[in-house]
Amino acid sequence: MAFLLPKEDSNEGVKLMRNLQMELLQILKEDCRLPLEQLATMTGANMEEVAAAIAEMEKILENKENTK
Repeated sequence: MAFLLPKEDSNEGVKLMRNLQMELLQILKEDCRLPLEQLATMTGANMEEVAAAIAEMEKILENKENTK
């Protein structure tokens, strides 16, 4: 299953990105040291999409930590 990076105002793209993020979280919960290439293979996404999904999650986490 290939994932698409969300485009502005694209609800479908946002849903796909969220699905990818949830899938990545489940995988990384088991082994947080997997390389991007392996994560991409496991999710069916490409490495750029995996990197973007992880970067977005890191950004969200950073923003939450800064608001404490």
